[in-house]
Amino acid sequence: MPTVKHVDFALNMFNSDMEKARKLFVEYNNEQKYDICMDIVEESRITDKEAIKIVKEVFKVEEYPKYKSLTY
Repeated sequence: MPTVKHVDFALNMFNSDMEKARKLFVEYNNEQKYDICMDIVEESRITDKEAIKIVKEVFKVEEYPKYKSLTY
């Protein structure tokens, strides 16, 4: 089982009193966080022409009547 090293160092960031530090550590880790700094949020749209190209490549089709009217 893995062990955590330098527990005192980490808990001292919360408080020098270890009992208070543990309590604050637990509270901090149970808080609802709304950080998005590490999340990748990428929204993109593609054109009909790009979508048709993807469908043709993925499904290996050349022509399909339902999207034929969309081709350029």
